[in-house]
Amino acid sequence: MHRLDFLLKGITKDMLGIEIGPYHQPLVPKCQGYRSFSIDVFDTEALRRNAATDPAISKEQADQIEEVDLIGSAANMAELVESKGIAGQCDYVISSHNFEHIPDPIRFLQGCERALKPNGFVSMALPDKRCCYDYYRPLSMTGDFLEAYFEKRERPSHAQIFAADSLNCRLVGNNIESTSFELTTDPELLEPNRDLKQSFENWRTSGSGPSDSYRDAHCWAMTPSSFEIVARDFHFLGLSKLGLESVSGTHGNEFYVRLVNGTPPPEASQFYECRAGLLREIATPCHNGSFKQRNADLEAEIAAIKLSRSWRWTEPLRWVRTFLGQNRSSYPAQTERTFRALS
Repeated sequence: MHRLDFLLKGITKDMLGIEIGPYHQPLVPKCQGYRSFSIDVFDTEALRRNAATDPAISKEQADQIEEVDLIGSAANMAELVESKGIAGQCDYVISSHNFEHIPDPIRFLQGCERALKPNGFVSMALPDKRCCYDYYRPLSMTGDFLEAYFEKRERPSHAQIFAADSLNCRLVGNNIESTSFELTTDPELLEPNRDLKQSFENWRTSGSGPSDSYRDAHCWAMTPSSFEIVARDFHFLGLSKLGLESVSGTHGNEFYVRLVNGTPPPEASQFYECRAGLLREIATPCHNGSFKQRNADLEAEIAAIKLSRSWRWTEPLRWVRTFLGQNRSSYPAQTERTFRALS
């Protein structure tokens, strides 16, 4: 299934919606008839200037940049929609690879509630930290988000920027160098940051207070299961009225989530049972997904081996080995040596 099938599910052009930071890749472009408002920290002209000087962005891509309707941080969603007079009128909020950059995601989600109608939804694509340069970073859990919320954080903390720098990695091998890769990538091919002193110096010279210049970074490192825990915790604690409708598995280097506005919180017993299962899943040290999935993969591999031609050809030898093993006490020493050789 294509990513747009996940992200645009349920969205029609007559709906009113908000897109977070579309830059040169809008998912619901106004030029195609979508009734969408875009939010960005830069105005339209600044985005176009940035694109013109970025060699990674083609002329065709730069031409996709649309007018920015709401200028400001996505964390200030509530204030932005109030200023535009669209609070409580939106059918959806859509975002691709923005959530992980937001210094205070709880405040962002609360702003989405303010923008949305009852049963309106948030549709997001997020990077799986196991498939990008965040691979070596620890998972961001509920307490990390709560700390940012109670601090009313407006920018990445020094610790988050240090983590983004010092634990950064890239895929190097087979004539490939990339900061994005698949879940099945061999960890031996991932090269960690080799300039820890520079990361430390950046923090030391930045001082203990907020810097005048904003430094962008991935503030949060997540997997589908860890995001599900965090989103369910917010809902259960009453910090968000957005109930989790779905979390996809990992597709390429990302996963997709949908949150619905005004969903009643779950019963405590149901919540804690689900939470326990998710915690066990993220605690399983398996690179290629959950423990259950890894077991399923191994069972499939074994089944494939047993169906192979070489397995069928060697079946007589396995029968002889089993027979000798069951009757080895009645055979002389020469037979015992033969048995050991077969073993």
